[in-house]
Amino acid sequence: MTLEECKVFIDDLRHALTVAGMNLEAWAILTNNESRALHMRTMNGYVHFFTTGINAHFVGMLMPFYRLYETTRGTLSIPRLLRQLRAEGTLPSSVLDELDTHCRDALPIWRKISILRNKAFGHRNATLTVSEVFGQAAVSENQFRELFAKTKDLLNLLTVALTGEYHAFNLGAGDSLKRMLEDLGRLRN
Repeated sequence: MTLEECKVFIDDLRHALTVAGMNLEAWAILTNNESRALHMRTMNGYVHFFTTGINAHFVGMLMPFYRLYETTRGTLSIPRLLRQLRAEGTLPSSVLDELDTHCRDALPIWRKISILRNKAFGHRNATLTVSEVFGQAAVSENQFRELFAKTKDLLNLLTVALTGEYHAFNLGAGDSLKRMLEDLGRLRN
């Protein structure tokens, strides 16, 4: 894999993480008790939109998080990229060992996401309710945030080692969502 191909691969992974992070932020705001209390009248005025939006943001977070660590052959994922870099000797073993450690550290949370994706959202298990699947996964908002942070660190370690570049991951959906809720609230009054 050339350096240019590697950059394209990493850009794809960065994009997936950015999408996951923006959807995480929006989902968290829409499901947060304090935020819901503040905007309940507005959200109730558009109940089907916000109910659908909460689900869409959750799935919009879940799928790219899953994809980042997916192990299916032929997919664009962090484990595949690390295996390829190791096979090609692109980076020193010590750097790849550190990256592999970061990847392994993220896997316990990814496995929880995998349960949700494979049993409730990407596929639907015929023997379990969605509530039972969530019970099996036992994943929290803080763990989603932790996975975002771990993946951001891993991708930045990788790009610094390859190109000296660092990515800020500073796009967010929270401020615009809060403004929208406030604007809708003013319109309803």
